[in-house]
Amino acid sequence: MIGKLLKPEDYDEIEETVVNLFEDLGYTEFPVDCFDVVSKLKIELRKYSEVSEEERDYLIANFEDAFTLKVDNVQFILSYNDNMPPERIKFTLWYEIGHIQLGHLDGCNKSQALMKEEANHFAVFAQAPMPFVIMQRPYDEFDIANRFNLSLECANNVYRHYLNVIQYESVERKILSSRLMDIMQFSIAS
Repeated sequence: MIGKLLKPEDYDEIEETVVNLFEDLGYTEFPVDCFDVVSKLKIELRKYSEVSEEERDYLIANFEDAFTLKVDNVQFILSYNDNMPPERIKFTLWYEIGHIQLGHLDGCNKSQALMKEEANHFAVFAQAPMPFVIMQRPYDEFDIANRFNLSLECANNVYRHYLNVIQYESVERKILSSRLMDIMQFSIAS
């Protein structure tokens, strides 16, 4: 999930987009429920299990996890595979919200690979913001998966990023002084 296409300033911009979303929607406590975000953004949510068998087969064959469609330049319809583990569904919904919030469905000229990396980082940061990860001082990826209710794959990426950050005290300090810390209370049990 942490790739090579993004520059440091890209990560900052994506993280700021997540923080702005949380603030704009009035969230003051972490974690933030992706289903609630979908509702507040008035995104129509459809489960693959609720569509016809023919449509479901098409969606799974072409969009295994999810697919978001923009209708009439204002409405989004997010269809997702509800036959996945809850952690993957959560990541997938954040990933699709990321595409929407980052403007990927608005005639974006970025490559598919870059948009995928951006949406991945959006989803990871929305679920495990680095300031909150640093506060927890996790001892491994299993600890992160447990504390943030993440898949092990996602938690492994967060943990690798965390290990890079804590090597540099100035970077860690900068992250801990982020605006996110000013607007949200961290409420995951340690």
